[in-house]
Amino acid sequence: APSTRSCTKHLDGFQKGTGAFSSRHRAKVGKSPYRRNGYTVFLLLTFFAPATQTFMKILKKMGWILLIIVVLLVVGIAIFIQTAPQFGQSPEGEDLERISQSPNYGDGEFLNLTETKMGSFKEMMGTMPNFLFGKNQNPKNPIPTRFGEGESAPVDSACYVTWYGHSAFLIEMDGQRILIDPMLGKVAAPVFFGTKRWLYQQPIPLEKITSIDAVILSHDHYDHLDYPSIKTLKDRVGHFYTALGVGSHLKRWGVAQEKITELDWWESAPLGTISLKATPARHFSGRGIGDQKKHNGPVG
Repeated sequence: APSTRSCTKHLDGFQKGTGAFSSRHRAKVGKSPYRRNGYTVFLLLTFFAPATQTFMKILKKMGWILLIIVVLLVVGIAIFIQTAPQFGQSPEGEDLERISQSPNYGDGEFLNLTETKMGSFKEMMGTMPNFLFGKNQNPKNPIPTRFGEGESAPVDSACYVTWYGHSAFLIEMDGQRILIDPMLGKVAAPVFFGTKRWLYQQPIPLEKITSIDAVILSHDHYDHLDYPSIKTLKDRVGHFYTALGVGSHLKRWGVAQEKITELDWWESAPLGTISLKATPARHFSGRGIGDQKKHNGPVG
């Protein structure tokens, strides 16, 4: 190994020269590429060490900030789901005890008469590209509408039907005005940026939908049971007929319990001269993360 004096001499030659070792030192180093490379790494680490330490500190702080943001976001979403009224209310207490007696209820949920799978998360994600970026999924122009024509319908008409889109109908028959699945709002979701209704040439005249004898709700999905619509219409409705378990949503939204009739599959209820019968449909229910299939539905 070279002495301290010889090391100092060679380093002085490097510092005082043109940025290169003396020829003698270059010759010795040239015979050992490991020494040369090791010295180069040492110089690089010495030069970049302060910057590397600063970068790691910044990276560590960013990691903590990101973690805090994620935790706050998860907590905020959980609080929003638990407190926002549009999510409704899962059956509990006497309501839960009543629906648990249904022959269609088992293992904490309602069961389809035919085994039906909802599909995996992977299958759902496979449909997202087409859902988000698919072409020709929306009309290019506002949809023509002719709401209000029922006001001048012949009095001897056996039945008059007004279609508001998707599953929302107003049926006028036998002296009864029956509103089915009144999703009459602009967004079929618990948040404003959810799935929006297509643009109509004429908006739905919600203020003119009055004197409703009955509202029939097939199940509680957002495109069938709309919180803003129910809040607007509830005092104009004589009675609500729903699938078993959906009444819990209505009671949370201010509908009196005596105005709600819940029906299990194949049960019936009278409406004037009309008999309403709940028939099975192969589908699911739920409005939140943990309430899938907690309500009987849908019913036909």
